[in-house]
Amino acid sequence: MSSRPIPPTSAWPRMGLLVALFHLTSLLPIAATELARPTNATLPNLVEPIASFGAVVSGDQLYVYSGHKGKAHEHTKQNLSQHFRRLALTGSDATWQALPMGPALQSVALVAHGGYVYRVGGMLARNEPGEKEDLLSVADFARFDPAKNTWQALQSLPGGRSSHDAVVVGDTLYVIGGWQLGGDTRWYNTSLSLRLDDPQAKWSELPPQPFERRALAVVEHRGVIYALGGMTSGDEPTTEVHGFDIAKQTWFAAPALPGKPMQGFGCAAISHDGRLLATTMNGEIHELNADRSAWNTIGKMNEPRFFHRLVSHGKTVWAIAGANQRQGHLATLESLTLEPRTAAGVQP
Repeated sequence: MSSRPIPPTSAWPRMGLLVALFHLTSLLPIAATELARPTNATLPNLVEPIASFGAVVSGDQLYVYSGHKGKAHEHTKQNLSQHFRRLALTGSDATWQALPMGPALQSVALVAHGGYVYRVGGMLARNEPGEKEDLLSVADFARFDPAKNTWQALQSLPGGRSSHDAVVVGDTLYVIGGWQLGGDTRWYNTSLSLRLDDPQAKWSELPPQPFERRALAVVEHRGVIYALGGMTSGDEPTTEVHGFDIAKQTWFAAPALPGKPMQGFGCAAISHDGRLLATTMNGEIHELNADRSAWNTIGKMNEPRFFHRLVSHGKTVWAIAGANQRQGHLATLESLTLEPRTAAGVQP
């Protein structure tokens, strides 16, 4: 496979968009895990279909930043979304609000801390349509202040990084995986951390990791940062999962996601209500079991998607936009409410 970025829709054709809710079917007995139940909650579509973007919930607001749009395999200035928008998750005004935009970026990470929204890395396309691709991983790190409605540039990453992911644990930001484009391609085998509560803090490297992956999902759950799926530096999709024990500062191999290797490419994950959930390209929803020994498949999305984001607010988990193997880029949001565990022996 080529070392150039594989666009969110890979080689699959585009079709029309569907507005859908999670329709979940139990694939395991109730003794193994409870069912995932659909919810009637709805949110308005995004302004445009996008994939490989940044999204985060901060307070009662959902923020979505830029991403890839247009046709598969095309990387141009025009195929990067020019939007940074916010949606109130409470109240009666469920409309997307335009916010001040920074650079248009693909595979950017968005995180929240202390009432601020942080933007980490991402990929620029500097070429016009018809020109040779000119792609650059940026080292940008910036903070959006909702009260002032402004961006502030912060200490840059040590190097350009895109197709990565990021998570905040306590007061510390972790940046995991990805690669550097622009000149010679570099795959990262070391991840980063930064204290957000210390204005004088510097970027630190985590211990070397036993993998090099991009297009992965990163999430923290019960003191462990999980790096799920993606594409290896050998240009192979994978369902591999690795965990970083924050207290021990060590990496370990965790159970792989179910399914063929391609299912891990562009997956998404979230820690919600004491449960670690992941969604894969075929639409399946998986949960890591209590002893971290295996993933249970607990349902299936009505609208399979990858290069999407999972966010939560209250008791609801939302799948945001992404791409579909048959339909291309999506603008829809799908919701999932998880029923409380009731079966014996499944409490974490």
